Amino acid sequence: MFQDESRRIFAEARAETDADTPLVDALMQLFGRFLDFYARDPALSAAILREFFFRPYEPEALGALTREYGALVGDFVAAARARGELRSELPVAVAASALFAHYAYWVQAWLGSRLVSREDATQRMREALQLQIEGLRPQPESTTRKRR
Repeated sequence: MFQDESRRIFAEARAETDADTPLVDALMQLFGRFLDFYARDPALSAAILREFFFRPYEPEALGALTREYGALVGDFVAAARARGELRSELPVAVAASALFAHYAYWVQAWLGSRLVSREDATQRMREALQLQIEGLRPQPESTTRKRR
């Protein structure tokens, strides 16, 4: 069931995110869909997430879904890089993994450890993504020269 729901969410996110959508908005649209799904049954969602985060890696089962999720985040990063929102030399896979880590952290803080509410997790995730994306943006020429 979770795999089917995840793939539906992936398809919706792809269909509703155009090439001009700012990266933080594209990510929050995707991650927000998962938060909405998890909010329907937080206890079940916590159990599902334990399977993802703490179960031994199974390439044929959950691993395929994880790769699909990572590829979608990577597509959003690549689009942002292509339109100049991110540095051109930025490795897409590395940036996608780093951005996805914010999602994983705040979902765990909400459903796993109950450190924050769903609303706080959403707000803090957006803030963390914005902060990281700021660090990945191209720097003005004068700033780049000063650092060297």
